[in-house]
Amino acid sequence: NVIGTNHLGANAVTADKIAADSITSAKIQAGAIKADHIAAGELTADKLAIGLGGNLLQNPIFANDGYGWKTMNKGSGLDSNTTFSFTQRSYLSTSIPWLDTENGVYIRASNNITSYSTVRVGFVYKLIKLNPESYYMFSAYCRAANCYGSLLVEEVNDSGAYVAGVARSNETSSTIINTLSSKGLTDDHRLYVKFKSPSTGLVRLGYFVSSTFANTTYQDADFLRPMLEECTQYTTQPSAWQNAGVTSIHGGSIVTNTITAQQIAANTITANEIATGAIAAKHIASGSISASHIVSKSLTSDKLNVATLSAISANMGSITAGSLNIASKFIVSSSGAVEIRGASGNVGMIIRNDRIDVYDASGNLKVRLGKLT
Repeated sequence: NVIGTNHLGANAVTADKIAADSITSAKIQAGAIKADHIAAGELTADKLAIGLGGNLLQNPIFANDGYGWKTMNKGSGLDSNTTFSFTQRSYLSTSIPWLDTENGVYIRASNNITSYSTVRVGFVYKLIKLNPESYYMFSAYCRAANCYGSLLVEEVNDSGAYVAGVARSNETSSTIINTLSSKGLTDDHRLYVKFKSPSTGLVRLGYFVSSTFANTTYQDADFLRPMLEECTQYTTQPSAWQNAGVTSIHGGSIVTNTITAQQIAANTITANEIATGAIAAKHIASGSISASHIVSKSLTSDKLNVATLSAISANMGSITAGSLNIASKFIVSSSGAVEIRGASGNVGMIIRNDRIDVYDASGNLKVRLGKLT
């Protein structure tokens, strides 16, 4: 009942002779399926077993003293003194191709533990908002000595307070203390953990160090090049590390006096980019504001401080005022009295609402019309 291959004619077995689902992966020779055997558009993200690429973390190279990253000393109950340094560790400099402005995080904790302990003594982390209930891969290059370190993902609330644990990676320990400096950034030192974000999408993720060995004078660890990428439920490993996909420029990234007028394109700064009250009088060139820059009827009397109106030559229209005094020769008081004086002396005329008085050059009353007393 056996039919050998010699009894089959060439091309005798066609697709209609093969039962559905009868060819398993074990029957397919490695490398036999090539790109030209796969129809265009048939490979979807859920068929890929690696991350989707693209680093979602801001400042994963810890430039400018780790801008955007936070640190936490969790040595409660211990005589602990944990320090965090954003630096290029000298013993790693020969094996790691540092990028411009790149740093690693060096964590150093010293205490007098006398018994085995798993208390967290140091944590460098970032708060981030993710798409709710979506899959992500978090990875980083790590090293630990006299302690253990793990990548940790925790759910937090709007205030950043702990809610629940989400995921934790495998650990690094002193068993690889020397290999990071000799081998550099290899997969041996890249921790990773896949997780599903909580319904709120709010997480705190980072690298924590726990003190686990008794009678040691210190624990230290390194945390380099973290990466967060979106992935699928089928993802098994992270993508190749890459820097942040979005360039973030902040105050610490800009060297003083490096941005001059020639770096700013014409018409690129609008009112929305100027903080209220940011432009003071000293920043406005004399004579640079003309009538075309002033909105009609926007100048009110409380904004004017004018000593003389001699420069104004215009039809004044209807003038409403409390009183009028022109060189003490023509005076209109607030009560309605009009006083007209000559060019010299006291000669003149005063008109009130009930009489008219006329004076000579000596100021003597000569004529009174109307109410006589």
